[in-house]
Amino acid sequence: MLMQWVMRNNHEIQGISYFTCVDISMMQGSYCAYNVVIPALKPYDILGYSQKLRDEFNWTVPEYFEIPLFDSNYNRDDMKKLYNFISEIRNLNKIVLSEVMRCYIDDIERICICLYHLMLSGNNSDMQMTIHILNLINTCYRHLDSQSIDKLIEDGRKK
Repeated sequence: MLMQWVMRNNHEIQGISYFTCVDISMMQGSYCAYNVVIPALKPYDILGYSQKLRDEFNWTVPEYFEIPLFDSNYNRDDMKKLYNFISEIRNLNKIVLSEVMRCYIDDIERICICLYHLMLSGNNSDMQMTIHILNLINTCYRHLDSQSIDKLIEDGRKK
């Protein structure tokens, strides 16, 4: 009934947007999961598709992309380098650092650990958890990017 109303009032309303029913509880942050319904209105082309929608949207043939991040055969060397780098970061715990510098290094470590576990899980990773991990990586990166490492080092030397 709602779509019928939209179709009768298409000069004012173009479609309907509503929250998804997919469980997004593991995904924190500004992830917005909406479904959008846009009616196919006249005129129709010779294939029976709405000409208005064909004019408004770019259509492409779907393509399959394989993400090598999930294939551990391709990532063995990267995983070893990342594991060694995480070990080096953890060795920094022996050095007395300012709290700000410690937080900066902790964010770098979090990013590395997240990447390592994504590679380690391979094709067995749960997509919802993968999205959550990628969101955590993004959060840590934004925090790192908001700071100047040169300023942190300079402040540390002054203290």
